[in-house]
Amino acid sequence: MTIEEAYPLLKEAFAEYKRHRYFEKTSKSNAKRKYKDQAALIVDRVWNIFQSCPELNNYVPYEGEFFTSFFEQDFKKLIENLEIELSKSSSI
Repeated sequence: MTIEEAYPLLKEAFAEYKRHRYFEKTSKSNAKRKYKDQAALIVDRVWNIFQSCPELNNYVPYEGEFFTSFFEQDFKKLIENLEIELSKSSSI
């Protein structure tokens, strides 16, 4: 998989992840677990995308430190880095 193919998948996953985390934070306790589990599935999906496109590791904020407790923050930075990189390559 190329970065150009991975980017839309990651962008979609990021939007879903943010939505599930928001609902997890604002839901009653009996629904929190459902949203937390769905967010965890998205983390797994992102991991699979990384496995299919190892070049993505060049765009994480801290080398080798993407899947940490700061996942959401790092994921946002990854998306920003990819947008910058893809805008450079499309303007050439």
